[in-house]
Amino acid sequence: MAALRIIASDLDEAGAIQRLIDTLPAAARRQPQLNGPFRLLMAARAAHLNLELVEDLLDPGWWIFGGVDAEEATLAYDIIMAMPLVERERFTRLDDGKALRRLLDALPLELRQSPDFVLPEVARTADGELIEAHRLYAPGGLRDSEAELVGKTLEQFRKAHKDAGFADPQPCLDSLLAVAKRDPAGNDISLPRPAAVLATVVRQLDAEGLLEPFLVSLPASVLAAQDTWRYVAMILSARDPILAREQIMRLLEESGFLLWTTDAVEPAEAFLAFQLARALPTADREAIEAAQGGEPWGRMLTGLSNQSLSTAAYTYFHNELDKHGSSAIRDRLNDDRLWDGKHNDRLIVLIEIARAAGDFKYVFDYSKILYDAGRPAPGAITQRFHLYDPSRKRTAPEIIQPSHVVGERDTLSLIFGSGWKELETNWVTN
Repeated sequence: MAALRIIASDLDEAGAIQRLIDTLPAAARRQPQLNGPFRLLMAARAAHLNLELVEDLLDPGWWIFGGVDAEEATLAYDIIMAMPLVERERFTRLDDGKALRRLLDALPLELRQSPDFVLPEVARTADGELIEAHRLYAPGGLRDSEAELVGKTLEQFRKAHKDAGFADPQPCLDSLLAVAKRDPAGNDISLPRPAAVLATVVRQLDAEGLLEPFLVSLPASVLAAQDTWRYVAMILSARDPILAREQIMRLLEESGFLLWTTDAVEPAEAFLAFQLARALPTADREAIEAAQGGEPWGRMLTGLSNQSLSTAAYTYFHNELDKHGSSAIRDRLNDDRLWDGKHNDRLIVLIEIARAAGDFKYVFDYSKILYDAGRPAPGAITQRFHLYDPSRKRTAPEIIQPSHVVGERDTLSLIFGSGWKELETNWVTN
């Protein structure tokens, strides 16, 4: 290999490899007799040159109609699969996973559905060894019974999407839940391994672009149902965390024009992002919380209903309670700066933690103190949590009726975006 690296370096210096890339037709490069040698040559090339070329191939450009075509994506894929695993890992993290998503979306569907297709994902074992991801979730490859179940499930999803665009996602969900609930007890090798089947199916659906529309089609009451959440979480966590994070950040993006937010995060987007985040490994979830100064995370929290947060309060916020206790939560609630209307996202989380700790009465009593001092709680927070408000004859804590869905925005918000926040009442179904 050392000799081949020297040859590749000399060829690169002469510009020969770039000329080969420019002139070799994609159809010829994909032939078995040429694809192997091509990948071998790419593997011997300087890593930074391959990565730079892949970035250029997958760059959609700045123009609104820009994109990555199938030929560019196929070339990028061949180069990526020739990279050492360390470089492949670096690629998957480019642009926070957006480059990987563009690659998969642009690859020809027949290539992604072919039996020989291998996802470019990598993973690290418990001791830090870098391996191809499928060796971690399906060690030794799929057994016959597993491959049969994977193929059957994939065909069900493909047909459901083609026929009606997941108009009725329940049968597909039932198939995934059946795999997740399967008992792998015993050593009978004819029994499919649920984790191997589930990860293979979910990651292949992601590669084919079917997973996201399927998740979007699931009703909130189904996605967050307490009796099946354990298994739904298994489905979501079977996904490549990099692609899950990329979708979450895309759901929480906002675009604007001048002072107006023209594409605000919708309640359904915040809800789906929350469910995806709940299933992420801790490190990945914390990365999303910290991204862009916490602004996307804050947009998600403010778009969630009380029930969405309280459903996960003990499982999602228990670390805060374990580390600090409810008295520390009270100390943080006592910070008047949080009640100025500019930090509603943080305030929502703290109030939910207090509710999880059974300390909501303290929140209500503190809202009365603020009201009596002439500094009432922000209107959206008062409305959301039914805080002290004598104008509504609310002078004692009330039971908050839960709902998974956030109420409709008013007409001004729908037309002009969240730039009218100061002029509207942000109604939230509690």
